[in-house]
Amino acid sequence: MFGRLRLALALALAGALLLVAAPAASAFNKTVYQWRIVRISAAYTTYGPWNFCAQSHGGSVTCSRGFTVANTVTGSLGVSGELLSETLGYSITTSSTLTGGATFAVPAHRIGIAEWRARFVTRAVHQRLYAQAWVCDIGCVLKYSWTATNRYETAYASRYVGPDFRPVIR
Repeated sequence: MFGRLRLALALALAGALLLVAAPAASAFNKTVYQWRIVRISAAYTTYGPWNFCAQSHGGSVTCSRGFTVANTVTGSLGVSGELLSETLGYSITTSSTLTGGATFAVPAHRIGIAEWRARFVTRAVHQRLYAQAWVCDIGCVLKYSWTATNRYETAYASRYVGPDFRPVIR
């Protein structure tokens, strides 16, 4: 009786080992995707909205202080923020405090308001999605070269460079 049990266990174990060791005809196919920066535009100036700074009745109005503004990224960012920061040469996540000021003449019997807005240097970051196929057939792994897809994204990276001022006379 123990002989038959031993034989049955041995056959069951051999069958299990055979199933584990025999790979399927195509064990897996996997595609890995990666966004890449393909072009960065020339820098151009953009501005934030106008903000109140100071007000005066006749004479002059002066706005002078430190302005803290964050660098920004808008649009669709496929690459990592770290890669974009490294490529642009500055951190896209930091804030800067820059001091500035302006004085404007205000005519007698009028109200003068000094307004400020953030000034940025902005660049368009054009990105493209790439794909790499991995195929495993009977124990060998084949890795194919990166292939460009037809998917594109554009992000706009803006670096704060200081305040801009204007008078509003009423």
